[in-house]
Amino acid sequence: MYLAELDISDPAVNPAARFTNLADLLNIVMPALFGGAGLIFFITLLIGAITIMTAAGNTEKVQKGKKRITFSIGGLIMVIASYLIVKLVEIIFGVDLPI
Repeated sequence: MYLAELDISDPAVNPAARFTNLADLLNIVMPALFGGAGLIFFITLLIGAITIMTAAGNTEKVQKGKKRITFSIGGLIMVIASYLIVKLVEIIFGVDLPI
């Protein structure tokens, strides 16, 4: 078989052909990204808590741990808000977005 004879629109030949539009691709990628955001939130929250627990009375380290926890919660709130905004746009305009 020659390269010119390959049908690249066949999913058996080209795995990327399974995605006929951007929505199909986003349906697969977005849940993984939200899961990754949750994992990053948990890790940064844990690091902030460990920083506070090991501060041994050092106010600078306690403040650093509190700041890390605050920023991790803020990041999670932004991820949730972006999801809700997409859902709101979906409802307002009556479109079926992939998320």
